[in-house]
Amino acid sequence: TPSREFLLRVSYLEIYNE
Repeated sequence: TPSREFLLRVSYLEIYNE
């Protein structure tokens, strides 16, 4: 499911956006 990969990327970006 692409949704899962998308969520992972979003969380990854959010963490790196600190």
